[in-house]
Amino acid sequence: MHGNRLSDIKKQEWHAFEILEHYPKLQQSCQFLTQNKHDGEDVVQDVILKAMPTSHIGALLSSWG
Repeated sequence: MHGNRLSDIKKQEWHAFEILEHYPKLQQSCQFLTQNKHDGEDVVQDVILKAMPTSHIGALLSSWG
């Protein structure tokens, strides 16, 4: 059971790293689409929350840039 929890933690850390890698381009794209910094941040958060459960988060986020 502990092995599963540890692998889940490592997966979450990897997802966080992938998000940080693509965050600037994603933020720029969302701000451009909304034409507003605050609305763009809301969209970025929505995109990240929807992408997190997938195992291909890097591919999803990189398609925005």
